[in-house]
Amino acid sequence: MTPFAMILGNEYLETQQLKKAMSAQTENTFLFLSLILKNHFKEMKSLIENFRGDHELTALKRHIDNSEKLIDTFEKEQ
Repeated sequence: MTPFAMILGNEYLETQQLKKAMSAQTENTFLFLSLILKNHFKEMKSLIENFRGDHELTALKRHIDNSEKLIDTFEKEQ
């Protein structure tokens, strides 16, 4: 009976650790989305709404490229 109880205890502890790790990963995802991407999209929206020429297109392209790189980096880390 004791070995079985030890196995169940170890499984329970492992499950708790996985839940903590998953919670931290979810928190990082929401932080990433809310802080970084939201700011990039807000800036892109502003550039589109106040479009005055090629300079804004260059800035918009730069923001899109940066957003794509951030998303790719974030996906690789997950």
